[in-house]
Amino acid sequence: MKSLEILSKDVIDLLERNKLLERLVQCELQSNIVKSVQLDKSISDDAKKLFMQTRNFSSEEEFQEWLVKNSITEEEILYALVKPFKIHQHCSKNFSHQVQSHFLARKSDLDKFIYSLIRVKDFNIAKELYFRLESNEETFANLSKQYSEGDEKNRMGLVGPIPLSKAHPDLVTILRKSKVGEISEPFEVNGNWLIIRVESFVEATLDEEMESNLAIELFNLSVQEESKSIIKNLKQRTSEENNQSLTT
Repeated sequence: MKSLEILSKDVIDLLERNKLLERLVQCELQSNIVKSVQLDKSISDDAKKLFMQTRNFSSEEEFQEWLVKNSITEEEILYALVKPFKIHQHCSKNFSHQVQSHFLARKSDLDKFIYSLIRVKDFNIAKELYFRLESNEETFANLSKQYSEGDEKNRMGLVGPIPLSKAHPDLVTILRKSKVGEISEPFEVNGNWLIIRVESFVEATLDEEMESNLAIELFNLSVQEESKSIIKNLKQRTSEENNQSLTT
């Protein structure tokens, strides 16, 4: 990629040490893709209008003053505003034909669960709470509010809907094998003892929103793969150039 040809071996090493190289390459790849996508001018105009409204700019002059104050050009701000629209258009055109097969491969991770959760650090407390739940001595909501040590206590223990792809692998295992209404025995995740009860299961469907999200996911995967190849070539080129300079 031409924009990355200016990077020397030292700069590449520095970026990699700070875990910035891959991100830089991915951003450049996205920029190149965005430049090639043409949008109707009305989209850019509407994006600018919405930005001005959210910033409470009362006039074009006030908007221009803000640009000067923040050392940013109108072209730069418009680029940032329309970038998501360009990526969406690119994804729809280039990845929509792969969405259905990708959905089927990912469906089990996209299904969502709503569950009740109690999270404590002491196993003995977790065991006691489990027995109280099993005997219907207390409600899950009350015990979570009283004892749980995570944010779920502020929601009466309720978590979700959450896709399995966002949950801890050990929690996913329990969720998959649990029936709705069944209370799990305490199990450990990251130093905490958890008790859960599945409240409901929401099966993933390939609706318009899901299609859009998966197309973007496929786009991001392609960018990641291409960036690895570019980084490999960059390292090889700069290493060869460095060796040549040492031998001359």
